Amino acid sequence: MKILIAEDVRHTALQYKIALEDRDHQVITTNDGEDCLKTYNEYRMSTKSDRPFDVVIVDYRMPKRDGLNLAKQIRATNPKQRILFASAYLKEALIESLKELHGVEFIEKPFELEDLIEVVERN
Repeated sequence: MKILIAEDVRHTALQYKIALEDRDHQVITTNDGEDCLKTYNEYRMSTKSDRPFDVVIVDYRMPKRDGLNLAKQIRATNPKQRILFASAYLKEALIESLKELHGVEFIEKPFELEDLIEVVERN
């Protein structure tokens, strides 16, 4: 699988990357929402693909662009893109907002890396 990660905590992003690459997935990490959107759009244009990544893993609280805004921007250009929120801030209001995006998945921090791998590989 080809996976894009938006996570501002470098150590956490590195943990995700190592765990997923150990399962032979191709992983690109970004450290804020703006960088993630830029990377996503660059890959979308260069691959001319409607779905340049199998999954985009997004944290909610990030500098420059939060995860909800990022997910809305990605879905505006690609409604079929699979997005997985991996966040400690999955409060009721955020979950309701995510439901508007139809099909966005979420896993609440803290979680074991095996749990993340299971969710990513499920689809």
